[in-house]
Amino acid sequence: MGSGYRRGLQAYKAAGFSSAAGDQAVSGMDRGPARLIDEASKQIAEDAKAISGEAHAQADQAVTVSIVLVLTVCIISAGMSVWLTRSLVRPIAQAVAHTQEIARGNLAVEIQARGHDELADLLRSLDTMRIALVDVVTRVRQSSESVSTASAEIAQGNHDLSARTESQARPLEQTAASREELSAT
Repeated sequence: MGSGYRRGLQAYKAAGFSSAAGDQAVSGMDRGPARLIDEASKQIAEDAKAISGEAHAQADQAVTVSIVLVLTVCIISAGMSVWLTRSLVRPIAQAVAHTQEIARGNLAVEIQARGHDELADLLRSLDTMRIALVDVVTRVRQSSESVSTASAEIAQGNHDLSARTESQARPLEQTAASREELSAT
């Protein structure tokens, strides 16, 4: 095409700068390249459309994957929340139940503490307190049994003393009555 346009330029100059001579020398010369440019632009448009469709499909796929990941994270988070809540609430509920049993006077309930966290320490402390209360109640019971035995012995001694006093009071009354009779006589 470059050499053809150069010939057309020479024909234009040779014709005394007549544009008709220059046009005639290059006429139809741009049809082939124009057709190639048209074909290239159609191919570029088709390729762009294909690339755009592919990008759209990839974007749809990315959105789908993102939604699945978000849902997965939500489900895992919900599961972790349930697990965490149970791991915190269950020992606290257990501590409350044992405390209520101890408050009702049931000191035989054993408290099982699992783990090494603060809630397990709380349950172990609660069991230690229960054991100490059992010891205090046992000592109080033993002391009250000792007091009861001593009270029974004192009551028996008082009864014996009362019986002896009563048995000694009769002869004294008789002596006093006899003395009154003697005085009167």
